[in-house]
Amino acid sequence: MKTATIINQAVAHAIPWLILLFLPFAYFYSETFAVFAFELIAAALALITIFTVNHRQTGLHRGMVLLFSTACAWFLVFSRATWLSCDFSTSWPVLVKNTALILLFFAATRLADLGIFTQSLLKASCYAGIFHGLLAVQEYIEAPPIPATWVDPAMKEHVRTRCAGLFTDPNIFGAFLAVIFIFVSLALLQAESGKEKAIAATALLLTGFAELTTLSRGSWIALACGLTYLLFMIWRRTGDEKLNYRAFFAIIALLLAIALIGPFKYRIFSMVKTQDMTIAQRSLILSGIKKHLNEIPLTGFGPHTFNQVYPRFRAVGGDYPMYAHNELLHSLIETGHFSVLIQLLFLGIVLLPSLRKNTGLASISGAAALLCLFVHNMAGFSSRMLPTAALVIPAGAVTLMSLKSIKSPALNPDLRKLGTLIVVAASVFCSYYGYRSFRVNMLLQQAIDASVQKDFEKSLKLLQNLETLDPTNAIAAGQKATVFLAIGDPEKAKACLTRAVSLNPTEAIYWLKLARLSNKASAEEFYRKAIALDPASELFRLEFARFLVHHGQRDQALAQLHEALRFSPGFHQVYRNYLEIEKMIQDLKNR
Repeated sequence: MKTATIINQAVAHAIPWLILLFLPFAYFYSETFAVFAFELIAAALALITIFTVNHRQTGLHRGMVLLFSTACAWFLVFSRATWLSCDFSTSWPVLVKNTALILLFFAATRLADLGIFTQSLLKASCYAGIFHGLLAVQEYIEAPPIPATWVDPAMKEHVRTRCAGLFTDPNIFGAFLAVIFIFVSLALLQAESGKEKAIAATALLLTGFAELTTLSRGSWIALACGLTYLLFMIWRRTGDEKLNYRAFFAIIALLLAIALIGPFKYRIFSMVKTQDMTIAQRSLILSGIKKHLNEIPLTGFGPHTFNQVYPRFRAVGGDYPMYAHNELLHSLIETGHFSVLIQLLFLGIVLLPSLRKNTGLASISGAAALLCLFVHNMAGFSSRMLPTAALVIPAGAVTLMSLKSIKSPALNPDLRKLGTLIVVAASVFCSYYGYRSFRVNMLLQQAIDASVQKDFEKSLKLLQNLETLDPTNAIAAGQKATVFLAIGDPEKAKACLTRAVSLNPTEAIYWLKLARLSNKASAEEFYRKAIALDPASELFRLEFARFLVHHGQRDQALAQLHEALRFSPGFHQVYRNYLEIEKMIQDLKNR
């Protein structure tokens, strides 16, 4: 066997294990480390693939060219949005991360037609399902307390806990498990030996139970859609494979019984309650963005700026979300209108070929997994987190195997050379700027840790190094202000905040902090700027009201408090600052 073939087999075998098992562990250890490691590995595997894969044997064709042309178009739109971002220092690391995702997707699609890729994907899914399932069982038994915003107050008596596994959020864990469930389902249906059946059946049962413990309704709906698609497409196939339907449906029936008999059924039934806190939040996000649609630039506000921009759009106060909980809306705000259209085109290019009756089972399962992720992203934010975003890679790669039957002329050699040049350039870019992004994040985290430990001299030195590496970083300037305040130097803190607002005038919290360090006239102006950037913030208005009362402006203070209540989402037992606002109103009226 030739060396290139051995390398290709090894890479094809490694990619599923890298994504399904290594990445969640790395993410749990440190998101910063996980992203950097992923960027380096993706760049390396893309380079290995471009120089070792025999393009004639792997059948590169026009369908693949169309796919990667679309990916390049999206990358250009994303790059432009990054360059024009309202906070460039926040946006450029996301561009690097997405470059890595595209590079690894390229490598996976070039190797997916090797039989070992699908075998490795199904086996890795089974073992990942068993591991994450056992982890969820342990977490569910221990029942750690959950934040108040994770469940509607009316559901608290029925909700024991919400399992997040190695992830920071049960919705992300739910999306991850849903995709694994799809691939494990295929592993069980195709299993031949008794050992394979036992492993796949155990994995399916544990993965399904873990999915229930997340109490993520979005991932439940997404899984139902993906599983329905998988079974329907298998049913309409012309193939005569003998599949293990009896074992598969027995486990599905058992999981449904657990869902309907246990406390999970209350979460299921809550989907139709329009007053549910989560459902109300999603509808309010949509209405807020819809109302301000004409204010969104054609190129968006910049990648990873949603949590800075959305506050000026939100319809209610309370704990505003860090994500739009809808991928298309989120992309619209961050990367603009064309980005949304290109994403939909990309999805169509990948999914449509899988609809043919003679599509292979692996391609069907990949399409079902992609559909699962897409549905979840319409009510969640899984594609914004690296471990679940990376699931698009194996799912898309095996789905595209269905394109291999599309006949087309051989690819032009010059186009191959151009493709090689693009991959090499992207790999170098990803490696170099991935390291810079890693350094910036590590310096910032070390500076924050030093500040917490009251080693302020070390913190300031680290922040100075960070600013040298990334002069546009407003977060570093804001953190320096925090350190100067801690050591009792408000003038230097004010200077740092002034620099922070000059670098990023769209971040309301900088204006608020600047107001606290300014004289009355300037402070009032800065408070109003902060509130203009986040009109629904009950915290901003409450603080401004206290400022106004202190300076004898009682009526204006009352006006701010009443305006804060006007933006109340109505869940005061969760968002308790509104109780404080009501108390302050009553106190001012009694004076």
